[in-house]
Amino acid sequence: MKLDRLTDVMDRYSRLLKQVEAQLIENKKHAEAIDLTPWLVSSLVFFFLYTYMQG
Repeated sequence: MKLDRLTDVMDRYSRLLKQVEAQLIENKKHAEAIDLTPWLVSSLVFFFLYTYMQG
């Protein structure tokens, strides 16, 4: 009984570990891409603040 539960838990953690490994590999593939989101958001905020202060 306890051995079956232990086997189930080990299987579940093994599947989760494989998913994490797959995600790490996928993230490494896209690591070369430059994320422009912070630059874009800060530029938009600056633009809206500038236009608000001007008008």
